[in-house]
Amino acid sequence: MTAEYVKSLFFGGFPWLLVGISQNETIFNFIYPVFGSYMVTYIVVLSAALFYKTIYIKHVKYITISIILASTYLSGYLFSINNEIHDGENISFSLYQPNIYPDRVYNPNEYKKIIKQYINFLDKKDPTDLTILPETITPYVLEKNNKLLESIKKLANKNNIIIAGFFTESQNKYFNSMVFFSDKVEYYHKRKLVPFGEYTPWYDSIIKISSSLNIPLSNLSNGANAQEDIFFENTKLLPLICFESTFPSLLSSNVENEIIINISNDGWFGKSLAPYQHLQITQIRALEFNRYILRAANTGLSAIINNNGKVIKYIPINKEGVITGFVPINLDTSFYSRYGDICILMLLFLTLLSQGLSRFRT
Repeated sequence: MTAEYVKSLFFGGFPWLLVGISQNETIFNFIYPVFGSYMVTYIVVLSAALFYKTIYIKHVKYITISIILASTYLSGYLFSINNEIHDGENISFSLYQPNIYPDRVYNPNEYKKIIKQYINFLDKKDPTDLTILPETITPYVLEKNNKLLESIKKLANKNNIIIAGFFTESQNKYFNSMVFFSDKVEYYHKRKLVPFGEYTPWYDSIIKISSSLNIPLSNLSNGANAQEDIFFENTKLLPLICFESTFPSLLSSNVENEIIINISNDGWFGKSLAPYQHLQITQIRALEFNRYILRAANTGLSAIINNNGKVIKYIPINKEGVITGFVPINLDTSFYSRYGDICILMLLFLTLLSQGLSRFRT
């Protein structure tokens, strides 16, 4: 548990493949909205230690506890959380998965075809409150993308927000951004960048080595920790760009009317399990915050995830497709959204303290 938490903090953090992410749609669905994924890790590791003692010590105490734990865990498949809201105010949406891999995006010969593909989708789609396109849909800065930009601005208004990922520039800094087009243009700049993918740690030192070896380096800037909240009417839109979905602390959920918007580009992973892992991580965020998530990914998996962490509908990987529908917006804030990881941090501190005291006494 301590190792997982440290892994999620140092060098920007890399909270991928954590134990606590693996238990959605189990009895732990009751734990996520209250104490979060790190508490799930703690319980799973503690349970594994008890099962180990049961096998090797075979004491009646451990056998009894193990049976209780196993029975409780299995009961999760019989009883599940079902606090999904079907009545009340809804927002309509369209998610578009273009199925465009990076080798096409960064090929100048493909630019016109890609722009035409997006424009055709926007021209033919039915009006919805939210239209969501994936992360970094073009390989160059937003202001240079005139034809697509003109098409988006023509179709967007305060009743039809178009959301898309672009590279943007401000004050000689470049950002990976989620851009919200309505009757105005609003920006969310990605805060958690992928090391060596979107930025290079110790850039000034490494740039000299890379120049001599002719290795290109990325050096996007981090978005500010405090950014303006973005709303559709009275509904707060909570943005997460790709890798950011692994960090629950980035979500500032504090009102009842909210939707999480997640755009991603998992095409870099190719034909691996990573896109499926990324979707599962995103499902945990829905559980922790009791929020619907609308997820648009370039090559998959684009999905609508309900507040119980269940994928309602998705577009298969390596397929072009569209998801349209409605999501409820009036949901209670979860205990975890209000207090975060304070409970697991206190428990971890007390555990380490008790272990330290017991060793000191011996």
